[in-house]
Amino acid sequence: MSYQLNKTDGTLLLDLIDGQLDTSSTNLTLVGRNYSGYGEYFNENFIKLLENFNSTAAPSNPLTGQIWWDSTDQRLKVYNGSVWKSSGGPIVQNTLPQMVAGDLWIDNLNNQVYAFDGTDLMLMGPQYTESQGKSGFEIGSILDSQSRSRTVTYLYSGGILSAVISNIEFTPQFAQRITGLVTASNPNGIIKVGMNIIDTANFKFRGTSDSANALVTAGGVVRAADSFLPSTANGITTGTLTIQNSGGLTIGLSQNNVQKVVGPKFYIENQLTDHDLSLRVKSSSFGAISVDAIYIDASTARVGIFTTNRLPEYTLDVEGDLRVTGNLVVEGSRVALDVQTLRVEDKIIEIGVLNDSTELTDAQADLSGISVNSSNGSKDILWKNATNAFTSNVNFDLLDINKTYKIGGVDKLTNTSLINISSAPDLALVGTLTVLQVDEIAIDGKTITSTNDMALVSTNGIAITAGSDINITDAQKITGVGKAISAKKAAELVVAESTDSTVVTKIYADEEIATETIVFSMDITGLGTGASLQSSVATYLNDMYPVVTLNTNKIVRIHTTSYTGATVQGVDVESAKSISNIAVDSNGTQNESVVQDIVFAGASGTVILTPVRALMTYKSTGTVWSHQSTAAY
Repeated sequence: MSYQLNKTDGTLLLDLIDGQLDTSSTNLTLVGRNYSGYGEYFNENFIKLLENFNSTAAPSNPLTGQIWWDSTDQRLKVYNGSVWKSSGGPIVQNTLPQMVAGDLWIDNLNNQVYAFDGTDLMLMGPQYTESQGKSGFEIGSILDSQSRSRTVTYLYSGGILSAVISNIEFTPQFAQRITGLVTASNPNGIIKVGMNIIDTANFKFRGTSDSANALVTAGGVVRAADSFLPSTANGITTGTLTIQNSGGLTIGLSQNNVQKVVGPKFYIENQLTDHDLSLRVKSSSFGAISVDAIYIDASTARVGIFTTNRLPEYTLDVEGDLRVTGNLVVEGSRVALDVQTLRVEDKIIEIGVLNDSTELTDAQADLSGISVNSSNGSKDILWKNATNAFTSNVNFDLLDINKTYKIGGVDKLTNTSLINISSAPDLALVGTLTVLQVDEIAIDGKTITSTNDMALVSTNGIAITAGSDINITDAQKITGVGKAISAKKAAELVVAESTDSTVVTKIYADEEIATETIVFSMDITGLGTGASLQSSVATYLNDMYPVVTLNTNKIVRIHTTSYTGATVQGVDVESAKSISNIAVDSNGTQNESVVQDIVFAGASGTVILTPVRALMTYKSTGTVWSHQSTAAY
């Protein structure tokens, strides 16, 4: 009879058949009744239990609660039904483990320690990750010049020491000086009471300070409060106030006006946008009152001279007469003459002549002409250098229908016809034509014919709109079509997928078939386990789908079934057994009956098939089928 082997909770582990060994249910060798040579396996089982399955690899068939000595990690681990957990000490790994209350986890990726209270995962320290670098406060000791230990606080940020804090001033021993505190003014690296900044040139306290003993200039000069004139009260000086710099004098609650020197020039500047500037005098001509001799209107960029009762209305506005005793040269974009009559003595109006009578070059005279201003747009007759022609942006209308347009004195365009025109290379549109012959192309009705190969050439796309099917009447192939890009190929190449209406090419179809996943089922009973099983399946797979005929990265998914754990029940071995004896002499005893032979007749029973199913995935490398994963169902 077989042994019914149960686990501690009473559930059946297996039926152990007489005379058989079981090495797959657990990591011990289970011995069936009447197995010859069982002693070796019994003793080896005790050894495994004594050494707790000491190995670099975890036991392959663990039971919940089983203990294993991991010789790689040098830790005793317990199987909880899904994973092996260390039985003592912190868990050391770079990902969050499964934890119970009281567990410690050392994150060896970020060099941080966590504790788990059963609900919350708490960071014990340090507060910074390895990638962030040492940051925060650190307590340390420094020996002073008298070999006395002084407690200090270091302040780090991103692995860089920013400051040292001390409650006493002392001089460190030479070997223990902090390099950042050793300067020309502090050659001994004295640590003073308070916070000693390492990088004094760049480190700043951002915020407001209630008070300070003095102010320090950029050059390091210390100035006490009595060295300054007050800014919020009247200040008195007994001497001359000299501003001995070009920055000058700033006046106004909002720094309105600045008087300064820039090079050889003296400037009076208003600093606020659109604030005006006035030079005022007292003139008897205006009743001895203060008037604006020169007034600058900043918002309009205008200057007024004695415009006492109004703002200047022009860039230069003079209240009174203006006399120019020499030539008047106006250099600007426009001269406006607000007069009723403009008289020009000369019969020719010259354009493009400088004030020194220098004539412009053709390039300089470009776009010279006449422009009639209008609120609806100017009306221009301009000469263009690029075309060496007068150009107008309005129509020319010959009121007399008998007049013509001439070129070289020859009529070219009349009221009704084109004359003496041999070519029109830029002609874009003509009326309806019955027949058109262009070189080797003839268009007649709805038929286009050619005496040579035809080619459609376009720098952009060609759109064909057909009211019905397009029929190739002589069964010719269409070649040269661009390859369509499928969704799979687009993801691989990181490009956009072709639209649904794109024509499919042969290479498109070949690639889609070549990358289509192969799917089938397979019975793997007796093919081994682990790497042996993976290799056996790869061999059979290559017999069915030779890898050299498939594209690289082809995927195969195999639904596998194994009946290795099949058992037999209800076999009556005693009834099928036939024993024959023979008489022998033994130690002087005559005719001692001993067993001569045992013969078993046919016996029947019940076979229990226990299928184990999994999904095995392989990938083609171009030379072999490479196992990717095995997932049990």
